[in-house]
Amino acid sequence: MAIWTLAFEIPTMILFLFAVGMLIKGKDFSRLLDLITAFVFGITLEYLNMAITKGYHYHEEFLLQFGNPPTNVPIVIGLAWGMLLLTAQDVSRRLKLPLQIRIFFEAAFVVSTDIMLDVIAIRLEGGFWVWDTVTTDLTITNTSFFGVGWMNFIGWYFVIFFVSLFLHIMNKKIKPESWMWQIAKILIIPIVSYLALFSILSAIHFGLMGYSWAVFLGLYFISILISLIYLLKNRPIEIEKSRSLFPLLFYLCSYLFSVAAMIALGLVTDVLWFFIVGLILFGITIFIVVCITDFKNLAWDAI
Repeated sequence: MAIWTLAFEIPTMILFLFAVGMLIKGKDFSRLLDLITAFVFGITLEYLNMAITKGYHYHEEFLLQFGNPPTNVPIVIGLAWGMLLLTAQDVSRRLKLPLQIRIFFEAAFVVSTDIMLDVIAIRLEGGFWVWDTVTTDLTITNTSFFGVGWMNFIGWYFVIFFVSLFLHIMNKKIKPESWMWQIAKILIIPIVSYLALFSILSAIHFGLMGYSWAVFLGLYFISILISLIYLLKNRPIEIEKSRSLFPLLFYLCSYLFSVAAMIALGLVTDVLWFFIVGLILFGITIFIVVCITDFKNLAWDAI
């Protein structure tokens, strides 16, 4: 039995079902459709990527999967995508960041979680997913980071960047009562985002593949810098507090899973500096989420 896949899949499913239930209860249908949009995009993107590039494949022992091996996509991957976007958007909204800052903040915020998780996931249960063209070792090269291609991190960055951008634009233009358009965005945003993502990744692949490490680090740190400059220039920061514990629970589960897996894999002793970086990212993420949480007025059904 695949213990680690179950330890990742079951809590993620429970959190997703809770999120859906509470959004329905609160009649927050716009955010519910955002969550579904990110889920649909995540599943279809993974499936198309494997079918087209044949560069990787997923483990076959996840409980729920879409498609058949070697192009099977675990449903939990789409669920995680949806919740990552939902929580990142909630954090940036609570910090009252303008659109031009939010898209950079949300991309960096999500990628900070992914940096640690991806390195670990390819080593659990023989690999939650397996890269067919990248050697899984503990070296850092121009094209890979501890067995994960730099292009994977770049892809994650632009996935969040484009989906977040187009969601913000459409949500600003679409009235909440325009149900046809609200539902249409579930199809429109994945298509538009995929075209934008495919175009930019193709350009990087053919023009800057040897410098993909520099492209990713540039995008990541520039996004952090843009966010920091804005927050520092607009002190004191006006925060809209959330009565929900959901973002905090989600990121605690994600990082604690990563920390436990890293310890179990022995990566703490093999690459101690990476473990320390992971703990720093963990701490910063939790600090930000704690800052937006109204612990005095929590509501168990708030999200």
